[in-house]
Amino acid sequence: MKVCLVYPNTMKFPLRSFKRVAGVQPSSFSYLPLGMLYIISNTRYKIDFINNCIYKYSDKKLYHILSSYDVVGFGGTVYECLQAKKVSSLFRNNGTLTIYGGPNATVNWEKYIDFFDIIVK
Repeated sequence: MKVCLVYPNTMKFPLRSFKRVAGVQPSSFSYLPLGMLYIISNTRYKIDFINNCIYKYSDKKLYHILSSYDVVGFGGTVYECLQAKKVSSLFRNNGTLTIYGGPNATVNWEKYIDFFDIIVK
C-alpha cells in the first residue's frame, strides 16, 4: 500500500489582508508541518511526504503526482484547506482513500466531511 502525506500550498490572499500583521509578507506566510513529520518519523512503514508550500504544484499537477497512491493524507491550517479540498474531491470516485487532519480538521471537522473519507481530530 502506497501512502503519501501532503501539506498543501497556502491560499493566495490580497495584500491588504496582511497589513494588520506587522512584518508578515504573503510569500513568507507558511508553517513547518511538524505534525506530519512526527507521524512519518514514528512509523515503521514507508510514507512519502510532499510539502507543497515549497513545490507549489497546481491542483491538477498535485493530483497527477498523487494518483499512484492508495492513501493520501492532507493536513494544515485554514490557510491550506482550499487546495486540500480541491485535490481530495478529484479522488472521490477513483478508490483512493483521502484523510484530513491537523489543527483545522480538529476545530472545523464538520466543514470537511463532504471532501474527505476520514477526518482525524
